[in-house]
Amino acid sequence: MIDEMILEPTYRVLSNILLAIPGIIYAAIIIIFGWIIASIIKKIAKKILIKIIKIDTHLKKHGLDDALGDARLSNVLSVLIYWWVFLVFIGEAALQLNLGMISNLLIRFISWTPDLMYAILLVIGGVYLADFLTDKLKKSENIWVDRIGFILEPVIIFFVVLISLDQIGIDVSLIMDLVRIMILSLSLGIALAIGLSFGLGLKDETPKIWKKMKKEWNKKRK
Repeated sequence: MIDEMILEPTYRVLSNILLAIPGIIYAAIIIIFGWIIASIIKKIAKKILIKIIKIDTHLKKHGLDDALGDARLSNVLSVLIYWWVFLVFIGEAALQLNLGMISNLLIRFISWTPDLMYAILLVIGGVYLADFLTDKLKKSENIWVDRIGFILEPVIIFFVVLISLDQIGIDVSLIMDLVRIMILSLSLGIALAIGLSFGLGLKDETPKIWKKMKKEWNKKRK
């Protein structure tokens, strides 16, 4: 009885391991092959971006080469391409593992990565757009336009990040509602400040304007 209680579970575990070994070996081969292919594609993509498209040169020409700090866009995009290709092979390897829940989790993660890649590209595009618009506004001789440039960059990046989070499945509706309330409050505050400024500034002129309007009205009636 005791032998059966010990031997049967042990036999099942060993059987499952033996059954999984071919899948693990096949998955390892796929991952190694995928790593080689992804590395080759990464190098090719980087050369195309640098030498043919000349993306870094164009960005430097327009003063956008420092938008991502020290990172070059060609490096960032080639790394994203590398992981996109490599994850395709990892997904195929997960199918061969036959590890139940672990394989399912890996497959679900792989199916989610295109949204993640799109979100990252969206953030990168937003950073470059914000940097481009800010540089243009800062070159203006108008001091107010220059100040708008300092505010515009973080605002654009903030909204792009919110859109990206929504893209990868994170609920940002509460944050968007708070932003709407803040914008509405700010708009009302600005309108009130402008109204009070004009009201206080014209308080001495208002009686004169009213008398003039009354005089014109009386002339028309006659």
